[in-house]
Amino acid sequence: MGFVLAALFLGQYCLATQSYAAGTKIYLSQAVRGVDVSNLMNVVVIVLVGLVLLLLLIWVVRRLIRRSQLASLRQARLDSPSDGKRAARSRPEKTEVVRSIVIGNAKDADVRFESESVSETHAELLVLRHTDSSPLMPLEPIFYLRDLEDTSGIEVFRRDAWQQFKAEVVLGDEQLRVGDVETTADEINRLAIQARVAATAPRASE
Repeated sequence: MGFVLAALFLGQYCLATQSYAAGTKIYLSQAVRGVDVSNLMNVVVIVLVGLVLLLLLIWVVRRLIRRSQLASLRQARLDSPSDGKRAARSRPEKTEVVRSIVIGNAKDADVRFESESVSETHAELLVLRHTDSSPLMPLEPIFYLRDLEDTSGIEVFRRDAWQQFKAEVVLGDEQLRVGDVETTADEINRLAIQARVAATAPRASE
C-alpha cells in the first residue's frame, strides 16, 4: 500500500514539474514577443551616439591642451634673449624620456648625417612625454635637444635668425641646424623610428 502511495505521489510530482516548466516556457515566449524591438534599437542608437560624442569631446579637449602648450612654447621663444649666446635650459618638469636619439656621423648613431661639420656624437634629441598624460587623452610629445659638446654646435631658426644654444625645448616643426645640416625635430624622430624598424626587420623575418 505504501509503495502504491509513493508511486502516485512521485507521478503527481513529475506531472506538476512538467506543467510548471511548460508554463514558464509559455510565459517567457509571450514576454519575448511582447518586447518592443524598436525601443531596443533606440537604446542602442542612443548609446552609440553617446560614445561618439564622448570621443569627440576627448579629441577637442586634447586639441585645446595641445594648442595651449604650443602657444606657451612659442611665447617663451619670443621672450627668450636673442643675443646669440649659448643658452642651456633644463629639461621640463613632470616629463619622462620616451626615446633618446643620438645624432652624429658615426655608424652606430641613431640618426646619421654624413657631413664633415657633424661630429660622431654631435647632439642628442630626447623625446619626452608628460607623466600625468592619460591613455584616454595622451598629450603630444615634447622634443628636448641638447649639444654633446661639439665645436660647431646646434642652432634653431627664430626671429628670422639662427640662434645657437646648448640645450632647449624645440617644437617639432622648428628649423634646426646640426653642423651645416638643416632639419627638424619631427624629421629626426621619423628617421630614428625608420632606422629602428629597419634594424629589427631581419630578426622579425627569421
